[in-house]
Amino acid sequence: MTPDRRPWPALTAVAVLALLPTAVLLAASYRGALRSAQADADDTARQAKRRVDELFAAADAKLRGYARDIARHPADARQEWLGRVVYNDSRFREAGETDALGRLALTDRGPVTPPVPVPPGERADPANPATQLLGRFATAVMREESIVLNRPIPGGPGELHSVDLLVQPEVLTEPFAAADLGPTGYLAFARAADGQLLAGVGAVPASADLLAPVPAGRLRGAATSADGSVLVVAEVSTGWAARHWSGELAFGLPLTLLTTLCLLRLIRTLAERRRGLDSDLQLALTRDEFEVHYQPVVELSTGRWVGAEALLRWNHPTRGRVRPDLFIPVAEETGLIDAVTAWVLRRAAVELAPALRQRPTFYLTVNLPPAMLANGRASRALDAAPVDSPLTPDRLVFELTERQLLDGPADEVAGEMLSLRERGVRFGLDDFGTGYSSLSYLHKFHFDILKIDKSFLPGPDRSEAGVAVLKSLIDLGTRLGLTLIAEGVELPAQADALKSHAVPYAQGWLYCRALPIADFLDRLKLEG
Repeated sequence: MTPDRRPWPALTAVAVLALLPTAVLLAASYRGALRSAQADADDTARQAKRRVDELFAAADAKLRGYARDIARHPADARQEWLGRVVYNDSRFREAGETDALGRLALTDRGPVTPPVPVPPGERADPANPATQLLGRFATAVMREESIVLNRPIPGGPGELHSVDLLVQPEVLTEPFAAADLGPTGYLAFARAADGQLLAGVGAVPASADLLAPVPAGRLRGAATSADGSVLVVAEVSTGWAARHWSGELAFGLPLTLLTTLCLLRLIRTLAERRRGLDSDLQLALTRDEFEVHYQPVVELSTGRWVGAEALLRWNHPTRGRVRPDLFIPVAEETGLIDAVTAWVLRRAAVELAPALRQRPTFYLTVNLPPAMLANGRASRALDAAPVDSPLTPDRLVFELTERQLLDGPADEVAGEMLSLRERGVRFGLDDFGTGYSSLSYLHKFHFDILKIDKSFLPGPDRSEAGVAVLKSLIDLGTRLGLTLIAEGVELPAQADALKSHAVPYAQGWLYCRALPIADFLDRLKLEG
């Protein structure tokens, strides 16, 4: 059967990948627009609340002063004193007095004849001595709607009951007249007790709506005056709030699509390159493109080279030097790691033979993926080494990385390690302390060598806590009977500190980098 080569599935996948960041941009930018609009509404309400507080503070000071000095005002001089209350402050329209019968009898503009009765609902509470908001209503004298502030004067001269101030509603809204609230947005000042509208700009709704929950599709900022009498509400629609969203998308959408397409192109290139490594790895084994470099393990007390770690290198004919962190994971995923590890063992057994024969205690360390400790794969790789080689199992160390141990079945790995140990193979734990469950690994798996990661080594930037951690690691390894090797040693001061802590062995550029076999053997002769 001919396979279906229609491009639609692939194109659909590409389209989904391309649109996913765009969808994320749409959602994120829309939420950002709403958050910004909500913050603007909250800020507008706070500014309006401060306007109310400033107005009420000024009115309270004026009315409190008048109430305090009322006994010193002759009856025929009260009009003049009321005039002083509103003098030089354009926020206050008129001041007046209400008598004990609830009638407006005097204003700063003159006596009210006959006195005008004030409805009971528009009178101040005599039990509350503070300046009070009465609300907004048409005054009988001015015939205009005003906000009325009132302060009782208990025990005042004659029949005096309270003193009033009339405030123009525009005083509250004037700073916000040019606020951009959209066609259905508004800023409202309302009496907190019942929602009676005091002043507002924009499409202010009925008073009852000011106290109702925020309707769907709306954003509201609210604040209450310091005395609790005035509620300030700033509200806009979500549609208006997202007015800048389209502009952001006009710029961001093409940019996001372009970036996404570039990322997809990069991913595709990397994937093709990675797929190419699969087949190139198989050819590399037959074309002799691999080589092994060796880095010595040094005895700190004498400087003598006691062993070497085998490090695989790949010289690709067209790609050049390929980093191990790129091709080793590919080898593990494709199952080629067994063949690569067996090749390293065979090559090292041949290349290191002179050193192994001359030094009976010299040993080799080979990095082993924990996955090879399943189904006897590591044993088969060991058996692939030349039978006449001096690289016997007792001179071989398989080094495992702590973080990779998570990938293998623990019981099977531990069993295979035990079987290889019976043949003489030793095991080392690399990158100790940088993984996830170091102590549990040391308890479950039987290691012979413990490598201290270079991140724990002493240095000029290490704190006292870092030194304490290093001492704890050394003490732990010593108590468990493990051979300690510090890796990544680069400074003489680090070597001196390790010797002072009784660490016996080290690796690092201070002593030697990883070298090709010819250079390694030459340096080994010089080391004696």
